[in-house]
Amino acid sequence: TERYPPSSPGHSTPDNFMWEKEEKTRRRVRVEEFQEEILDEINAGLLWWKFNPSGERCRGGKYHGRIRFDKLVLSQSEGAHLGELVNLSITRASPMSLPGGLTY
Repeated sequence: TERYPPSSPGHSTPDNFMWEKEEKTRRRVRVEEFQEEILDEINAGLLWWKFNPSGERCRGGKYHGRIRFDKLVLSQSEGAHLGELVNLSITRASPMSLPGGLTY
């Protein structure tokens, strides 16, 4: 059985799977970079906002919580704030998280 009908361009073009794999990788990387740019822009708009995230966990001396937009916030924590609402000000914006500082 033939892979392509005789009238299609694929019939006379040899398969080049290496090119396809490289091209898919190049396109995936570009999409990820573009998504990162978009997240950077969105998160930059949250700089210096104050939130009351709910504490999810404390790992390595860092408080991990989520704000109402379901975004991850990180802060140095002096004590456990798990399950508590704390006052936090966003001091930096990155594509994947929002580092901040606890305010009292």
